[in-house]
Amino acid sequence: MKKSFRIFAITLLAAVMISAIGVAVVRHDNVTYSDMYDVFRKGISLGEPLFQYTLPDRTDMSGFPELTDKTYVIYQLNDFNTIETQLEYCTLEVVGGTQKDVLTVSFGCLDDDILDGAVFNTAVKDGTLYIQNECTEKKPLSSDRIKIIISIPDNYKGGYTIKADRSDVSVTNTESTMDMELSLHNCKISAENISASNITAELGNTQAEFTNISSHDGINVKASSSEIKLHGVSAQYTKGMFSSTTLNAENISGSFSCESDTSKLILDFGSVSGNINLKANKCTVNAFLPKGAPMTLRREERFSTFNNNTAITESEKNNKDTAYILETNVEFTIVTLEEK
Repeated sequence: MKKSFRIFAITLLAAVMISAIGVAVVRHDNVTYSDMYDVFRKGISLGEPLFQYTLPDRTDMSGFPELTDKTYVIYQLNDFNTIETQLEYCTLEVVGGTQKDVLTVSFGCLDDDILDGAVFNTAVKDGTLYIQNECTEKKPLSSDRIKIIISIPDNYKGGYTIKADRSDVSVTNTESTMDMELSLHNCKISAENISASNITAELGNTQAEFTNISSHDGINVKASSSEIKLHGVSAQYTKGMFSSTTLNAENISGSFSCESDTSKLILDFGSVSGNINLKANKCTVNAFLPKGAPMTLRREERFSTFNNNTAITESEKNNKDTAYILETNVEFTIVTLEEK
């Protein structure tokens, strides 16, 4: 992955040299041909990534009261206010339940030789329902060999924490008045119609697709070596930090800010209802904005190219006729703004 992004960075620099000499780069930094060639000749140091995913520690459940290893369990909702999963090598489905005030969890394994070394535990402690599996011996060749289904009734409004490694995760139609936290490594996740007070996600080498995500407060996403698709994001603010990641986001509302390196960002703003701040190093950024967006542009770039194909004008002063600010600060990056 690091080698491929080094090639990406050098290719990006070559593109910047071809397209930006005498345009945005020279105007902002007085960069000369020799300056550009010197950087190109020495190459681009990738350095330390902005974000490196780290697997969270697993909770030791051995001393928990009423610890169960049953493959099918039922819990009353008044027993807990948060669900926390710690899973590996499995398929997780979080679905709507049919019984009011009752949550069910089921575990199944298709292979007897894997089942012999599979550990599955659930327990409630301090208001949290813990659901944990572990493959202590043979590891499944694919995540579909082990399936865990959590059936949650509509009247559950508690929090969610989903931690998973090498798993497929599906979450649909969940509404929480508390927070949702995701920590996923080498996973695939599909989440649709999700609402929570705050939503945070840390992703490492993960493919993620989120559809119709809303937060009362904010959404925070950090990712490395991942591919993320967002379709419909509603929050007061959305913040991101991306390393070696492809982000394709559409219908974003609320303020948006992100910091990225060696990444590709495609941002489609359904409406402008907050400031937009983009900081990027060795990236390509394409932002699509509504025609006539009430914004003022502020930008700074080094060894980069900036293409403004919108009617948004650049100004260092606040304009009483514009409500929001679009600010970019980029290095070795190609930025393109488009109207839609």
